[in-house]
Amino acid sequence: MNEDELIKKQEKYILAIVREAKRGKIKVDTTKIMKIMFLLQREYGLDLGLKFTPFVRGPTSMVVVKLIEKLVENGIIRESARPIRDPFTGWIIAYYRTYRLKKKVRIRINRKEREFIKNLAKQESNELVKYVMRKYPEDSIPERVRDISIKLMNMLDKIPTT
Repeated sequence: MNEDELIKKQEKYILAIVREAKRGKIKVDTTKIMKIMFLLQREYGLDLGLKFTPFVRGPTSMVVVKLIEKLVENGIIRESARPIRDPFTGWIIAYYRTYRLKKKVRIRINRKEREFIKNLAKQESNELVKYVMRKYPEDSIPERVRDISIKLMNMLDKIPTT
C-alpha cells in the first residue's frame, strides 16, 4: 500500500468514528478518536500504519492529530473548541475539542468494524484512556505518572463540564 492509500485509509477510519458518534448522538473528542484508532490497530488488527508514542493520556499519534486538522480544514468535519482553564491562575492551558461531520460522506467499512467502533464510541473518553493505559502500560507513560494521571482524571470527571 502506498502512502496516499494509507492516508486515505486512516482518514476513512477517523471519519467512521465521527460518523458512528453522530449516529449514536455521542460526543467525540480528540482523545476518543485517538484511543479508538489505537484499538483498531492493536485489538481489531487493522493495519493503519500508525505509530503511537507514550503520552499522559495514553498512546498518541501525531499523524492522527494532523489528519483530524486536515479534515477540519477541508470542511469535512466541524470542530468545536472549549477552553480548559487552570483552576489556580485562570489561564487557558488547553482546549477540549469535539467533532461532528459537516458534510455527508460515504464510508465503506464492514459490519464488524462498525460494531467495534460503535461500542468504543459509546464509552466516555476517560474510560477509554483508563482501559488503554491499564491494558497497554508499555504504550503509556511510566506507571507512577500513569497512576497520578488516572487519579486526576477521576477528579476531573467529578467537575461539571457545562
